[in-house]
Amino acid sequence: MATGTSRSPRFVMLDKHKVMHHGAYVALVVGLLLLSGCRLGAEVAVDVDADGGGRVTLTLVTDGEIAAQAAEADLALFDDVAGVAGEAERWSAELADTEEGGRWLELTGRARDAEALAGLLDDLAEGLAGPELRPLEDVTVEVDEEAGQLTVSGVASTALGEAVADLGVDRDEAVAELDDALRYTVVVRMPGEVLEHDDGTLEADERSVRWEVPAGEEVAFAVTGEQPTELPLALLAALAAVAGLAALALAWRLRRS
Repeated sequence: MATGTSRSPRFVMLDKHKVMHHGAYVALVVGLLLLSGCRLGAEVAVDVDADGGGRVTLTLVTDGEIAAQAAEADLALFDDVAGVAGEAERWSAELADTEEGGRWLELTGRARDAEALAGLLDDLAEGLAGPELRPLEDVTVEVDEEAGQLTVSGVASTALGEAVADLGVDRDEAVAELDDALRYTVVVRMPGEVLEHDDGTLEADERSVRWEVPAGEEVAFAVTGEQPTELPLALLAALAAVAGLAALALAWRLRRS
């Protein structure tokens, strides 16, 4: 089991005038979703390399309503998150307006091995967590070299904490609102064929599994896939050179015959 210790960009900027803990940012977004009828699409994607490293991508897409509500509150939705991420060593961010007037944010972290990949996921989980909502928890990345397998597991959640009452919303009513306002998915893409997975949807490439997270619920996800055996680049280059020489030799013989 791999765990990480590196720190991710913090989701800390709440407005232009003061800096607050990332939990306040989560409260802001949750409040906009529950109180204003806004909509948000969220996807956490984990692309695993053969050595257990890979890429973590968080994609957030809002509708025009939530962007307008944020603008009325003098908040540039996602801009500060993108700015902090852009200054981090292993993270990058892309931010854009959608054709419908909403906002699109893609936050990407890259890891060289399984331990670093698990660290990125831990940091993302911590960055997303607030007292109202903890969308990602307990993510692990395991490499079993003897069996030639890789496993990614964790918990995705839209279960609302008791702190949602501080927003003046009944929890049952909040879950109903969230069902209409939020679409949250987790996707894990393995480097080899998927061998087994927990209650997800296996996609056509047979290497990717997708989980939809219903409003107010927790979904435990786990997927195990084959670990491909990759030839070193130097060996691939040598094989290519040998093949080229063999082709030249064959051509020379054909010309002499």
